[in-house]
Amino acid sequence: MSGPRLDEFARPGDAWSRAYLGSDFCQTLLPAPSAMLEAFAELRGRAAFTLVTPPVNDAGLHRVGLLLDSLSAETAPEAATEVVVNDWGVLGLVRAHPSLTPVLGRLLTRMLRDPRLPAERLDAEASSTRALQQSSVTSPPFQGLLRSFGVRRVELDPVVQGLAMDFDAMGLAPTLHAPFGYVTTGRVCLFAAMGQAEEHRFEVGAPCRQECRRFAARMTDAAPSPDAALITAGNTVMQRHERSVITRVLDALASRDARVVVRDAPFGEVAWATEHLPAATRWIEEHVS
Repeated sequence: MSGPRLDEFARPGDAWSRAYLGSDFCQTLLPAPSAMLEAFAELRGRAAFTLVTPPVNDAGLHRVGLLLDSLSAETAPEAATEVVVNDWGVLGLVRAHPSLTPVLGRLLTRMLRDPRLPAERLDAEASSTRALQQSSVTSPPFQGLLRSFGVRRVELDPVVQGLAMDFDAMGLAPTLHAPFGYVTTGRVCLFAAMGQAEEHRFEVGAPCRQECRRFAARMTDAAPSPDAALITAGNTVMQRHERSVITRVLDALASRDARVVVRDAPFGEVAWATEHLPAATRWIEEHVS
């Protein structure tokens, strides 16, 4: 398969001025250069473009390099074309392409994402709660590392404990994904194991037919709780967050450069982003319960 198409998720409105294409989680889902450039050309003059890249092995790093070469050749510096990176090796490759802007992906923005966390029992003023509301980007040495790579934006998920980070003071711009947040991911793929001989199930890098583009599974705890319902497809477990969680996190961002990215499916490879927060709030109110 060559990759996703922009028409898989229609643009929500004129305020949604940036399209995301790609996957944070699986290198098998990297688009072909032709599919990426087709989407990039379609957006020219209409919206900015962000390529999303996952953790990769050596073969995947080579594929990402080809994508970056192709994208860089078509990109003017003023176009603000971005690459979301979830792999330190990919970040090194992006640095070699000055026309591309690196963005720290959710997999490298480390923080607690446990959906079982009893948020209603957390004392908002307790130091322990404040610690849970931080991420790796609040570490000054980590911030220095990001600056050395030219990273000025970081991506986040809604989390039930909320966030308490001063992004303006850190010199970073936050991007919030909604309504789906990732819980955990790995290199072994449940869906790729389907139909495989027993001795070849759950192999790292096993071939697949990209079943995750067509199927997902709902996971529930032995003691059913609607808040703990999870969705899995491919190599990643996701959670669809409630509106109250998303709006609480969005309110806490309090950054002049905050951005919201929305998808209509948990593993959708096409997403739209806006920095016009009233438009984001309207979309959340209309599509999230």
